[in-house]
Amino acid sequence: MFVPFIFFKTKQLFPLLFVILGVIGLNNSGLAQKPKGRFLSDSLSIGKPIQFALSYRHSSSLDVFFPDTLHDFSPFEFVSWQPFTTQTNERGSLDSVVYTLRTFEIDAVQRLKLPVIILKNNDSLVVYTTPDSVVLRQLIKGSTKHLRPLTNLPFMPLEQEINYPFILFGTFIFCVLVAIINWIFGDGIKKWLRVFQLLQRDLDFSRNFNRLRRVSSGKIPTVNLEKALVLWKKYMERLERKPFSSFTTKEIIDTLPDDRLAEALKAIDMAIYGGANANRAMDSLETLKNIANRSYLRRRIEVRKRKKIAQTEENEEGLKS
Repeated sequence: MFVPFIFFKTKQLFPLLFVILGVIGLNNSGLAQKPKGRFLSDSLSIGKPIQFALSYRHSSSLDVFFPDTLHDFSPFEFVSWQPFTTQTNERGSLDSVVYTLRTFEIDAVQRLKLPVIILKNNDSLVVYTTPDSVVLRQLIKGSTKHLRPLTNLPFMPLEQEINYPFILFGTFIFCVLVAIINWIFGDGIKKWLRVFQLLQRDLDFSRNFNRLRRVSSGKIPTVNLEKALVLWKKYMERLERKPFSSFTTKEIIDTLPDDRLAEALKAIDMAIYGGANANRAMDSLETLKNIANRSYLRRRIEVRKRKKIAQTEENEEGLKS
């Protein structure tokens, strides 16, 4: 063993001696034996599990670490593992684990080697197993050039599933947005809706009131005069928040003191109940419309200037008939 060294120069001798001494130390510490790894079957199918056994016999004074679930098992994918209890005897300690793997690669032969990490004296050493191979099982025999894909396959109906987490999350987000919008713009939105509601009611009143005015100039003015008066009273109930439908003519005049209103109501009463000239009553309807329009404009200004829209708005639904 000493003869070959006489041919080396002094600078070449020291590195070689260091390597030889390292190997000797490795043998003395029980690290010379490589870990063993092999597949428990000689073939596999794509996507099907296959087991790989890894074992390592070492000195009982060493700390040994096997690959865990975060290790890269390429070309295989980790499925599970089953470690076994360390067995120690006069030959040393034996650690072993069985990995369940699978692959989706199409290589005919696939190989795998795994590392074992040895920790001693605050230093680590990585030792790999000898690569073991496994053959991919071919399910289609012969050439596939003559095969054609099926094109008229029947559809398989799938059951529709309700995504409850998504619905609950969406409902929560919607409620939060509504709460934020109401907190920031709530009063303005309520004012706008109230003004819009007043406008729609005014347009509806004007349309129906004008229709009755046109009909009142026909053959049956008395009936339509009465309908127009009832329509005007109901509309004024909403604007003034007072029960005009149940008021007499005198009570209406006391509530809305206006000489023109008093003359108009008296003229309409004379036409309906006294058989007076209907042409004069027709002019009185225009007065009623102007008074209703004036009340509408005043009410609209009040809503816009109001700082807070009270939750207890006017009891308009109770006044409907």
